[in-house]
Amino acid sequence: MDGSDIGSHEQVAQSDAETLRRYDIKLGDILQLEKVFTYADVAQFGALTADFNPIHMDDAAAKQAGFSNLVVHGMLCSSLFPTVIARRYPGAVYVSQTLKFVAPVFVNEPLRAQVEVMNIANHKGRKRVTFSTKCFRRGNSLVILGDAMALIPTTVIDNARAPLGNPESNCTEEVI
Repeated sequence: MDGSDIGSHEQVAQSDAETLRRYDIKLGDILQLEKVFTYADVAQFGALTADFNPIHMDDAAAKQAGFSNLVVHGMLCSSLFPTVIARRYPGAVYVSQTLKFVAPVFVNEPLRAQVEVMNIANHKGRKRVTFSTKCFRRGNSLVILGDAMALIPTTVIDNARAPLGNPESNCTEEVI
């Protein structure tokens, strides 16, 4: 996927002289983002948050705790939810999130974050959108479940962001 449809929008006539671009968002829209978290990602997140739990940093400790590999921080995995929303809707404000960690995610394991539009309401000139949030590993094995709410601008905000092809990002996006 080349990312050209990320942030898709429709043209809405505002006046004879100008055109205002509006976000196209509807119930049932599904956005996805795939990511593989490396040991370097986990170490950097641990350093930023001071979370040095040995199950994230030490192979022997992870195995002693009953895991087959180092465990990726749950909050690092769940950070993909606001990322996929903001990439599709630049200017979105992420206002709430509930999470249930169902199973561990391991370092170097492919992970797919998925958000689905469940409710849309008008809110002070924006759209208040409720999303179902899920993360999967190895195909469709559920690892994180929850919901989120974000305020989405009604008009498109152009943004500069790293290209999707950035090899350091280890990320791919998809809009269904």
